[in-house]
Order: sequence, then C-alpha cells, then structure tokens
Amino acid sequence: WAFSRHFRHFVLSSVDEYWLAKQAMEAHSSQYLWFRHVYVLLSRYMFANSFTRLQIHHGNSNST
Repeated sequence: WAFSRHFRHFVLSSVDEYWLAKQAMEAHSSQYLWFRHVYVLLSRYMFANSFTRLQIHHGNSNST
C-alpha cells in the first residue's frame, strides 16, 4: 500500500458549534475529567480541523 497526499481541507467551527461540542463533552460527566476540561478550553481541534484526502495505490510490493 502506498499513500499519496492530495487536497488538504480545513474546517472552522462557529461559536455555536464550539458550544455544542462542549455540551456533548459535558453530557458524559464520568468521562469529563480535569484534563478534558483543559482540552476543551485549549485544543485547536475544538475550533479548527484539517483533513488530507489520501489516495491509496494497490500494488505488488514484491516486484523488483
């Protein structure tokens, strides 16, 4: 398998989407530990995400 990178996409969250994600984290109180509070507050992934489309090439890795 070989991966080649193409097309990078960026997604920015609105304030409403941030609060929705925060509420989703808070809904699971047993999982919402102190370090997840920090994550929700500081993580870039709560505000912006990037995606890279990968193209998979199938080939014979034993060929010389």
